[in-house]
Amino acid sequence: MKKLRNAKGITLIALIITIIVLLILAGITLSTLAGRRGIINQAQNAEKEHTKVALEDITLVTYQSLDNKGNTDTTKLEQGLNDIGATIKSKTENKWTVEQNGYEFEINIETRDVIAKGETGGTGEGIEKLVDMFRQAETDGCTNEDGTCDNPNHLHVGDYVNYQNPTTGTYTITGDKSGMDANQTYSIANNQLNWRVLGIDGETGGLKLIAGSPMKLNNIDGKNDPYLYMYGARAYLYGIQEIDKACEMYKNNHAIKARSVKIDDINELAGIEEEDISTYNIMPILGLGSVAPYGSSYSYTGYTPEGWINGDGKTTVTGEAKGYAYFSNEITSSVSSRSMSSSGGSSELPVIPMPSTRARKMIFDNLDYTHGKDYWLASSGVLSHPSFGYANFAPYAVCERYGVTMAGFSIGCRFSSGGYEGGDLYAVRPVVILKSDITKDQISKIADKTEETWNYNGGEWNVQFKSI
Repeated sequence: MKKLRNAKGITLIALIITIIVLLILAGITLSTLAGRRGIINQAQNAEKEHTKVALEDITLVTYQSLDNKGNTDTTKLEQGLNDIGATIKSKTENKWTVEQNGYEFEINIETRDVIAKGETGGTGEGIEKLVDMFRQAETDGCTNEDGTCDNPNHLHVGDYVNYQNPTTGTYTITGDKSGMDANQTYSIANNQLNWRVLGIDGETGGLKLIAGSPMKLNNIDGKNDPYLYMYGARAYLYGIQEIDKACEMYKNNHAIKARSVKIDDINELAGIEEEDISTYNIMPILGLGSVAPYGSSYSYTGYTPEGWINGDGKTTVTGEAKGYAYFSNEITSSVSSRSMSSSGGSSELPVIPMPSTRARKMIFDNLDYTHGKDYWLASSGVLSHPSFGYANFAPYAVCERYGVTMAGFSIGCRFSSGGYEGGDLYAVRPVVILKSDITKDQISKIADKTEETWNYNGGEWNVQFKSI
């Protein structure tokens, strides 16, 4: 028993000594890692010192780039940055973003201030999803205004990506849906399109792409006419669904859906909410038969689009006037006297905002009625004309009118509750919505493409503006 008691005592003493030794070792380890001279602290100090050295180098180069008037010589600055191994990620008029050894810095060209913005992930491997790259560019305030941003973590409105067109697909818009006396067919074989970033889809969270140019209609009777003709009540009731279906051909296995571009896409790009529409809506300003304000109610005796097609008689036509249109650029001397006089002679008409000049060109460039790339929008609206006692129902389009480009209510292609129809011709421009988890390994940013310049005369083939 005595021997057992002695053995137990020795065991307890040994255990206590062991615990004391472990505590001492733990203290040494913590001190080594986190102490004032610890490994973690030294690593942090080394990182700060590394950033400080890079900051000093870039600041020195910035000041060495001043000309004899004290202004920054950007050519000399670019050369100096290249000499110290710094990469220029983006440029605006007054701010450059550069990267050196995995750290990002912002140079104010005017004040010569250099600000360290932190780690960038070096080679850009830290950001994989396209939606995250797009949001990162927004967070960094980079619009890629001049198309030169090569930050591997950035994706911007207007950037081209290598989305793959499906190899087969055909869709025919029949005359009973378009309001014409002929069927009109699209084929992917004749429309191998380029794709550009449009933004984030609010419904799915995926990246939206828009075709760099509209689709072209297949040749009919040997004529090379790219425009889809639509007319009257049928265009309003069925046309916008039909152009959506034609664009569905472009959905591949990376996409959730494909459809036509809509006025809502332009509103999202411009940052226009429902309550802002009236601010930019130019329809009341242009007159067009005393257009009632956006959102006002109407009630007339006349024909509804459905009743007109079915051959029904007049009835009470009621609803809310939600037709609108925007100007995309400043008014010039070529604006018609009608539009100027109806606005009281003022040339200060509202212009829809855009996030960048590059974005504006992507949506509104090369528009020229019956010659350029005017295109339908899969959206529609109603204008109320109380002084004339009728409402106009029409699909929307992006087109050139009054010497400026416009987006919204199609004045030519409409149905009037008074019993009148009109037709028009524009192209069709697809939009593709990608799955939200698509990465840059699946679809990558590529160099800008050169889009074809259209030069067509609309109306070359014999399709009549009349309802079936």
